[in-house]
Amino acid sequence: MSEEKNLKKLFESKRIELYLRAEVRMLRDEIFQLRKEKISYVYRIKRKIQKLRKKVNTNIISTNLKDIINDTTIIVPVYGQINLFGDLLKDLQKVVENWPLVKIIVVDDKYDESSSIKLKELCEDNVNIRIIENEENLGYLKAVNNAFQKINTKYVILLNSDVRIPDNWLPRMVKPFLDDSVALATCLATQSGGNLTLNYFTETNWRDVDSLISGLDSSNLDDACTAIGYCMALRVCALDGENLYDEVFAPAYGEDSDLHYRIKSKNWRSVVISNLLIHHIGGASYGDSEETSQIRERSMNLFLNKWGSKFLVDEEEFLLRNPIDRVKNYLALEGAEPSKYDVIFISPSNNSEIGGINVLVQLANALADNGLKVGFICLNYDPIHSVQNFTILNKDSLQFIKEVRIVISSGLEGYEVLSKLEKNLDFKLINLIQGPEYLMDDRFFERKIYEQFYLKALYNIVVSPFLLKNMNHFEIPNLISITFGPDSRIFYDDFLNRDKNILISCSNEKNKGSHLAISIIPILKNQGWKVFGYGDLDNEKHLSLFDEFYGRINRNKLSDLMRKCKVSLDFSTYEGLGLQPIESSMCGCIPVISDRGGNQSLEDFVRTETLWVTTPSVIDIDQILKSIDKASEFSKIEVRRLNEKNLLELDFSVGSKQLISLIESILD
Repeated sequence: MSEEKNLKKLFESKRIELYLRAEVRMLRDEIFQLRKEKISYVYRIKRKIQKLRKKVNTNIISTNLKDIINDTTIIVPVYGQINLFGDLLKDLQKVVENWPLVKIIVVDDKYDESSSIKLKELCEDNVNIRIIENEENLGYLKAVNNAFQKINTKYVILLNSDVRIPDNWLPRMVKPFLDDSVALATCLATQSGGNLTLNYFTETNWRDVDSLISGLDSSNLDDACTAIGYCMALRVCALDGENLYDEVFAPAYGEDSDLHYRIKSKNWRSVVISNLLIHHIGGASYGDSEETSQIRERSMNLFLNKWGSKFLVDEEEFLLRNPIDRVKNYLALEGAEPSKYDVIFISPSNNSEIGGINVLVQLANALADNGLKVGFICLNYDPIHSVQNFTILNKDSLQFIKEVRIVISSGLEGYEVLSKLEKNLDFKLINLIQGPEYLMDDRFFERKIYEQFYLKALYNIVVSPFLLKNMNHFEIPNLISITFGPDSRIFYDDFLNRDKNILISCSNEKNKGSHLAISIIPILKNQGWKVFGYGDLDNEKHLSLFDEFYGRINRNKLSDLMRKCKVSLDFSTYEGLGLQPIESSMCGCIPVISDRGGNQSLEDFVRTETLWVTTPSVIDIDQILKSIDKASEFSKIEVRRLNEKNLLELDFSVGSKQLISLIESILD
């Protein structure tokens, strides 16, 4: 064991030394090259000619390349997070439209029965897709190997379910196989987990970056330092009938790097596709946990013991001629140019973990997926959430906006930015009101802000009938209601019987009412309830009251938690819509909520009273306990099945389609 650790330390120290040496050389060469290119007028002329050629040759594909494309199978393993696969499927449908002979295998690695049903629903209209449904969860590596044994084409592409692919992806992905010496090819990614990462874009987005680099010369292929399985193409015959991955690396990690060296040991080449960028979101294949970290470390040790000495030499050579550096130089010389936008959002932040911001981010992505040029001005920039399908902008980016046709503003904080845009640009304004917080902001009653936000807006959109009723009292013109509910690909019911588990959403904000729910935990436990919690606690002593407390969790983990529980408690004193109760109800966890108006206003809309239970008082314990008993009755499977159809009317896709239709009517 100590020898393994010493070997690992030796590799790591040598790797750092080589990396630093390579960085110095690379920077020196880059500076020299940039100076040379920046002052070269001839170079600029050549670049213009290259761009013209790119426009002319984009759709010209040789017969040999067409034959390769038509003899390709795409394998996509899916384990939960159906929403991410659903987004990828939009891109794959475009691939199939252009290349109808391409085969797609989707591997359902048995997350749960409901996710299997959702997966079938998503794929049912695509005749090119074949679903392999595993009877039990095999794990990523074995699931992929199993699918690989079932293909009958000469070429295969392995694609993670948490990626997005650009236009003209497939021809570039398999073009390396025109070279008979190439057996393995990996493209660049916004998050590669290795040395093929290209991200942190400013005044642009990953699709635009891909469009730019697609013009790079791809005739001279760079040898890869390692292959990475998020988006990897393989010449099948190179493996001589072997498994795709060596199952000694099961359940995951290191298997793609091992494949790279197995291919090289058979005298084939493994290359980098430096003119292709995909967006890799990350986390869907393996997740992130302490157990995952241990698996990753074990697999790394296996790989280093097997290939470590060769890898260190290859990495040094790769860093000295890293194709990423050439791509970055290319992008730097392009420079930021003034852009035209169909739609620009003005948002307090780009942090999609915040409920209201997440709605804006989803809407911006939906519009971008619909073919519109979308910008997103965030007043507080968060680099962690910087890569999206739209262009992230900040207040300093306004100079790069040449034209915008529609501005969607949410939050009174955007007043100054909106004023600056109005000075130089002519556009239609849509104001999105997500909650009654507007009425509690002193700026709401300032005449100049009132006129700029509400009187000038072509539409003032509110997210529930409850808000529509309230805003009508302030004589705000052009009011309409569009409900942007949860994503039913994440929040769905498994229609299984539940144990006596109850869920409490916790927040440090007093108006969210979680302190009221926490106070009755001992009573709930006396009645046989097991109590789960998530979010933030303002008093660490409260932690011991819960059977399990999860802290801040993402939406996929939250939906899993909701599917474990019969009932949830949400005693917020006010909400414009109240997403959490709807999310909970969609998962079959019936919420008990305070009498606040937002959710109740939807009951006429969805025509049922069994989606949630409203308690008349959140300080009357008898009333709360009666409401919990009632919610427990509503959690019966037969009631939840009746609720499902009504809840789908609140799905995010329904609201986003209404907004897209509205925007298209304005643009027309």
